[in-house]
Amino acid sequence: MSVLLRKGKVLAGLAAATIMSCAGVAHAAWLEATTKHFVIYGDMSEAKLRQFADNMERFDGAMRQIVKTDETKPVTVYVVEDMSEVQKLAGRRNVGGFYQPSAQGNYMVIPLKAQGNNVVRNVARHVYFHEYAHHMTLSTSGSFYPGWVTEGMAEFFGTAEMNEDGSVTLGAAPTMRTYTIGNANRWTVEELLTSDTRKLKPDETEQRYSRGWLMVHYLLLGGKRNGQLAQYVSLINKTVPPLEAGKKVFGDLKGLNKEIDRYVRSATLPGLTFTPDALKAGIEVKIRPVSQGMDRMMPTRIRSAIGVNHETAPKVAEAGRTASAGFENDAWVQRSLAEMEYDANNLDAAEAAADRALAADPANIMAMLYKGRAYARRAIASKSVSDWKTAQSWFLKANKADPDHAMPFLLYYDTFTARGITPSDGALTGLLRAIVLVPQDQQINFRIGYAYVLRGDLKAARSIFAPVAFNAENGDDNKARKLVDAIDAGKDAAAVQALAKELELDKINDFIPPEDKKAKDKEGK
Repeated sequence: MSVLLRKGKVLAGLAAATIMSCAGVAHAAWLEATTKHFVIYGDMSEAKLRQFADNMERFDGAMRQIVKTDETKPVTVYVVEDMSEVQKLAGRRNVGGFYQPSAQGNYMVIPLKAQGNNVVRNVARHVYFHEYAHHMTLSTSGSFYPGWVTEGMAEFFGTAEMNEDGSVTLGAAPTMRTYTIGNANRWTVEELLTSDTRKLKPDETEQRYSRGWLMVHYLLLGGKRNGQLAQYVSLINKTVPPLEAGKKVFGDLKGLNKEIDRYVRSATLPGLTFTPDALKAGIEVKIRPVSQGMDRMMPTRIRSAIGVNHETAPKVAEAGRTASAGFENDAWVQRSLAEMEYDANNLDAAEAAADRALAADPANIMAMLYKGRAYARRAIASKSVSDWKTAQSWFLKANKADPDHAMPFLLYYDTFTARGITPSDGALTGLLRAIVLVPQDQQINFRIGYAYVLRGDLKAARSIFAPVAFNAENGDDNKARKLVDAIDAGKDAAAVQALAKELELDKINDFIPPEDKKAKDKEGK
């Protein structure tokens, strides 16, 4: 997900011409900060990184007071100097920051600051709070938020104020939405509630953010409708249609519309401040310098994490080889190189890098997974049973090394679907564990949902597809939405199975070589 300057998928449209050499990204020295919920890499001073990490943990604490989420593995955050660095890494000028959920690991790439006046500088802070808010709202397995709630809450939390006494204040209006909040053909409540069910024009997309913010703000802080937002979300999760759910919870929608119009015209809007005690003050932040190899590889590693396609992958791999030279015994560097070589379909080089990483660190999970991936991709071409067994053995080793990592479950499952074989019950059970570990990764939803479709369990399939179907970030051509609509329309199992195959859900797996992806961005990144 990207934010502010352009909403949409992070990975779309990266061009080969935008990939820079490692020397093209200036930096002093990268540091690593670890906290309970984050692993943060920053090209900044220790003092700045410590303050940044402390702010992120306090923000996490404030969100958890309102949004009840499952605990998941820490998010990896790459903090670059400013938005221009973000845009250089992405190869686009209209991006302010990234959030990319994945079974492999959840990533954020965000700017430390923005140049310009106070409004512009606030945008940088809004980027990383908005992006992390998306992570939090996606972090509860078994339930989901409608699109307007997801975006409204991201805007609501995005303006959080970090106070000098350690407290956090929520409720400020997003300055970049001021015009559309108060003017610009404002949506009615009914239009907002039904916005997930229709194709939106560009100006309407802006309304979803601004009007969504206002609705969330009023329901949370207005003082007259306490608890109604949670009730509405609960009904949506029980498959009650959006408009019907709104009428049941909010009553007269025209009356609610008048209420929020009066609310936004108030001289001041209420805020909510959480004290340091409420946020569990005394947050532990550990900081260390990264290795020399990590420092050199970091810019290329960030580009790889953001995502590549069949055109950009070879150039990223070439940059990775240059950056990794001389650091053959650095497990982090070689594990990163293994990923880059795999993405470029250089399977022997990927396996060799994975072997070097394992020689330096025999417990390196990602090196095990890329070694297994190399065997699996070879097996697709050779149809070798032996290669498939070797691939599975590496995924099982990785699972044994870390039973709470989602990626081994996903890759083991894919060894069945890549061969056109119905996954075993054990493989599906593993995938169900993966979605609990990483509820943010929508690719897991597609895999599980399709498995239920094949089994004819449409009720279970709908519950799995729903978080993807109602995610505002997924745009109009939403496969999950089409499947949910078909199920809601009463289509039988055979019809839904045919639709799922037409939408190519049977072809979703990690091992498809890049030349077969038709320039689509790499899956699971």
